[in-house]
Amino acid sequence: GDRIALYFGFLSYYAKKLDMLGSVGFIVTILVMMMPQHTAIIMCAFAFFAVAWAVLFIAGWKRKNTKLTYMWRNHILGDSGDEDLSQRALKEELRPEFVGELAKDPITGEDEYVYPTKYKAFKYTVSWIIIFSCLFVTSQVMIMALDYTDINNNWINENALLHWWSKPFLVSGVVLANVPLALYMTALTVFDMVYKYIAQTLNDWENHKYEYEHDNALVLKLVLFQFIAMNMSYLYMAFVLQDMDKLFVGLRNVLMIELITGNVKE
Repeated sequence: GDRIALYFGFLSYYAKKLDMLGSVGFIVTILVMMMPQHTAIIMCAFAFFAVAWAVLFIAGWKRKNTKLTYMWRNHILGDSGDEDLSQRALKEELRPEFVGELAKDPITGEDEYVYPTKYKAFKYTVSWIIIFSCLFVTSQVMIMALDYTDINNNWINENALLHWWSKPFLVSGVVLANVPLALYMTALTVFDMVYKYIAQTLNDWENHKYEYEHDNALVLKLVLFQFIAMNMSYLYMAFVLQDMDKLFVGLRNVLMIELITGNVKE
């Protein structure tokens, strides 16, 4: 419950801070339309502003996170004078699913459960091989989607006006033109669902000792896949194909879809 509450606390803070960035972005869009000859300068200034906004946003969230954590801890612990309750609440406990061997701690000399390093290294290696294999499959699907986009665009340019059902702009310019993107986003959604199951299974199999280690490892796996999967096509179009028009259209369409689906999910 506390993690979910903190998550929605972050969403609330994030949504409020986006107001400033969105307002400045709206002003920048108007300036670019009014002064197209100064587009490069305006966009460069906006890029510096976005970087500064991101730095201030992270710093502000750290303060907000500390405040929320302090308020939550006081709510749970109650009387701060109860030291025994405080120590038990702050003490990190082993995960119930953790399986280890009893050994003496080299520093404290106390008996504790440990997991052999060789088994841990083996499981980590297998996990990352599977993760990178999933990323490779995703990259191949991305390349296939880009190739299909070119085929689809060529068909629209050559044959759309030859058929009565594809003559209207709403069909050829909106529906048919976005079929490859819709298929690619659907494939990414399916891959994301499958990958989450794979990542969760691998994470449990790695046999992490503490809950925070388990959570950090899972977050790393999920963030890595989502970041690469969602941005791979943009990087490919920008630095391999070097097609800025295709990059602009792809970014615009994907951001609109993510905005709508993200708000519906939340």
